[in-house]
Amino acid sequence: MKHAVIVHGYKGRSFTSWKPWLRYALELAGWTVDLPVMPEPDHPDAEAWVTQLSGAVGHPDTDTYLI
Repeated sequence: MKHAVIVHGYKGRSFTSWKPWLRYALELAGWTVDLPVMPEPDHPDAEAWVTQLSGAVGHPDTDTYLI
């Protein structure tokens, strides 16, 4: 099954802009979708973000997409 991880950027939020729409569209198409809430997006720490992303991605394979 295809798995998408949609990640907001610096000063972004998971549930704003186009991200909820894309999640909905992909889920309708049968994908599993993660939309992680990244820690402190206004003052990001690389180590904390990598930890958060690792949990969302899990064990990636050829059907894993990072958006």
